[in-house]
Amino acid sequence: MEPTTEEKAGLNTALNEASWLEMKIDEGSRRATLLMDVLTLPADGPAPTDSTVTLELRGLSRLVGSYRRGLWSDPDADVLPLTVRELEVVIHDCGACPVYGWEFLDPPEENWSDWRHRLSLDIELSPAPGAHVLELFQETRQGQLHHLDVRFWFDELRIFDPNDEEMALADFIRGGIRWWDAMYAGDPRTASSGIVPGGASESKA
Repeated sequence: MEPTTEEKAGLNTALNEASWLEMKIDEGSRRATLLMDVLTLPADGPAPTDSTVTLELRGLSRLVGSYRRGLWSDPDADVLPLTVRELEVVIHDCGACPVYGWEFLDPPEENWSDWRHRLSLDIELSPAPGAHVLELFQETRQGQLHHLDVRFWFDELRIFDPNDEEMALADFIRGGIRWWDAMYAGDPRTASSGIVPGGASESKA
């Protein structure tokens, strides 16, 4: 699917505060699969009992990560080397840390200016740049705070529900927008998230 500018904004909303559970990279097929637990609501009825989705990034051309021992904003934090498999383990060990910031798909280039020269890994799978970029992060305490930034360059995004059935992009976006609209309206279906109006995360700051 090729998202429009409006759909990109909707995707960023639908991914905000999602918990990143797992990641797998298949270098041979140039594919990344990311398991996320998202904030979503149906048009009617209770909140879903399983709100996980799988993001499938096809045509993966490059993957970079910066794993640092310290705060995300610390310019002197040690950069720790990673292999792709070690990166998968780090994401799992972060314990489903939520992502936030509202700018995940095709973010401004300056978003990674502070860490683009501090890479733990840089895997190029194709010389042609991907049509899109997805940028995510995680934080974990393993004795002390560690911060992980990850960027994917890819050509195609597909989304699958908990039953591995492909979701229409519009349906995924609508579910996320409904959740955020409901949260700001005080809908009790959003109460278990712990997110309240005025307290929703908007950046890593």
